[in-house]
Amino acid sequence: MWSSCNLCQQPRLCSTLYEVAGHQVLRCPQCHLVFTNPASAAAVELTQLYSQEYFEGGASDGYSDYGSSEPTLRQQARRMLRRLRRYQPSGPLLEIGCAYGFFLLEAQHFFDAKGIEISPFAARQATQRGLDVLAGDFQRLEGPQDHFSVVCLFDCIEHLADPFTYLRKVHSVLQPKGILTLSTGDIGSLYARVAGAKWRLMTPPQHLFFFSKATLSRMLAKAGFDVADVSHPWKVVPWPLVLYQLSPRLKEALGPIGRLPWGLYVNLFDAMLVIARKL
Repeated sequence: MWSSCNLCQQPRLCSTLYEVAGHQVLRCPQCHLVFTNPASAAAVELTQLYSQEYFEGGASDGYSDYGSSEPTLRQQARRMLRRLRRYQPSGPLLEIGCAYGFFLLEAQHFFDAKGIEISPFAARQATQRGLDVLAGDFQRLEGPQDHFSVVCLFDCIEHLADPFTYLRKVHSVLQPKGILTLSTGDIGSLYARVAGAKWRLMTPPQHLFFFSKATLSRMLAKAGFDVADVSHPWKVVPWPLVLYQLSPRLKEALGPIGRLPWGLYVNLFDAMLVIARKL
């Protein structure tokens, strides 16, 4: 199938790697980038996809109750900030895809923190917490040039229809030598390769791109970044989310136990944290 490769930036005769939930997942024969067929992804309205139900248990590939996971997610944010501040300790920070703003609540202790969130519902949750968060698509918004010292995209880039163009815009709003930090799945990991189409992050149309260390590093370099570090860190994951992703029925069957605000340290070594510097 001929399709435009977001990394090569030209049409390629791509092979179909998987078919998942009615969507073709393609692989570029040249650069090996894996992505959801753009023709089927284009039919998805993102603001409807990331509605209240996505965050509050109404979507199978969403969250069981995002708000109740605040303590665990803020704990994870503090862990992330300790790593990030080794590269940039302070300054203006922008988080793209900030959801309810739990990372921003912790980041504001060190940074002048702002956020952008495509879901109007999630953005309202963030502003109600007193955060400076704008609802909208970062790509379509006017941004200050060479302004931010840090831009964050946590579990975000895989949702974007045109990640290369987003990275170029991120480059434009960062200060010289500014830091981009992002997390996403690693389709080159052992778990992802063994699981194949049943990989836990193989969820089109929510996830449109499936990067490996090699393809993501090449895209970042092409967008004007120098990759400083790639790691597969342990992560604190809310217990209710773990149960919900295993089985919504299991979570409900456990009753109050399934809603306990615990955090589990998890690492399947199939998710990357990348820190890159603007050239």
